[in-house]
Amino acid sequence: MFLETIRGYEAGTISIPTNDLNRLADLFCMNLYDFYAADQEKQTVHRAFAFRADQMNTADLLSIAQFKKMVVNYRNMQKAVAHKQSGS
Repeated sequence: MFLETIRGYEAGTISIPTNDLNRLADLFCMNLYDFYAADQEKQTVHRAFAFRADQMNTADLLSIAQFKKMVVNYRNMQKAVAHKQSGS
């Protein structure tokens, strides 16, 4: 049942409940609105961390979420530095 639900979410045949989106955003260190981001680069960064694994435990997921948060923060710092250097 669980894999069928995930496949339905991925195919767009089942809508993800808002509560589940909030939990996914927390898990992947995202803002809920990032799921609807128009910025292609932001979408790419978030999709780069999408994967499947059969043998994952809670500690693994927490480690991945922490690493992802570091990458997202790094990308945000790069943008801020570039913005400041361009004088904008």
